[in-house]
Amino acid sequence: LVSYGFSGNSINDVKLIEKPRVIIDIQEEINGIKDEKSASNWVKERSANYGIRVVEAERAGALAAKRADLLGRNNEASLRKEGIISNYDYFIQGKVSGHQEKEKGLYDSKDGIRFSLGMDMSVIEAATGEVIATTVIPPQDILVRNVVSEQAATREAINRLMKGSEESIGADELFRKMESHWISEKHLGELYRMEFVGLDLEKANLLKNALSSFSGINEPRVCSVDAAGISVLECQTKLKSLDLASLVQKTITGFKLDRSDAHYLSFRENGEEVKVLNIPNKITSVNFSQENFFEKYWQAVLIALLTPSTLSVRRIRVSVWNFLKILPITISGLIR
Repeated sequence: LVSYGFSGNSINDVKLIEKPRVIIDIQEEINGIKDEKSASNWVKERSANYGIRVVEAERAGALAAKRADLLGRNNEASLRKEGIISNYDYFIQGKVSGHQEKEKGLYDSKDGIRFSLGMDMSVIEAATGEVIATTVIPPQDILVRNVVSEQAATREAINRLMKGSEESIGADELFRKMESHWISEKHLGELYRMEFVGLDLEKANLLKNALSSFSGINEPRVCSVDAAGISVLECQTKLKSLDLASLVQKTITGFKLDRSDAHYLSFRENGEEVKVLNIPNKITSVNFSQENFFEKYWQAVLIALLTPSTLSVRRIRVSVWNFLKILPITISGLIR
């Protein structure tokens, strides 16, 4: 995994792979502690160590929604404001709960605080809502001595809880699972998400079938359809974002590229009639120039006639049978 740069520290590693964007929402319910964000801050700092890009939840989509609003795209602006369209890849949510109590230090040492804390966190894929990783740390007793302040003690306790120990797993397990999912799903497969404003089911399926006919595009699928709103398609390809966008625009009319991001393309209507081109036709998919099958089969028949034997008769039968099988497809293709 390190070789793909997700958890690597070198500059070369960092350049190899795009990093995911995450929104972090950690609830902290520790009795005796008010307005503390130690767990959220720990996850943000750890994300930075892994090279993950953190998106502030209250700001997610706000700029895109404001842009759509200023441009008069009221429907799109409303969808973005409500979070229907996201600008993040994963959502990390969790909860840290427990309580704390103060302990008097021995021999006039500073007071200590004993924490009893437990944690559970999950990583959710933004596009599908699928839970891809979950980590649960059972409640633990953590004693923080020589307390400078209550906030510092809480941060220290959260740090120990998240790091784990020999007896308990830590939150890093969650990042490793997310790393594995991101690399396998997004980069080894190069999964792209494409959004279209105003694409109905029929044309979405036609576009999916058209994309499947191109070499280098694998497993195109219709994820969701909203003819009055935004329809979503996904595919796997090694093409770059703008190359894929260019191919899509050559395949379907009526849309133009609105935004391109890492593994994300957004198209909007341009006023033209929506029409899907390059619809694959399996009957005409025979490559005449590649195989030159007419010459191949008649050569087999000629050789068989010049060398009479049981094997020759078998060759004639096979050649004629193969030619008869391909003949209707060829005629139909020529007519089309």
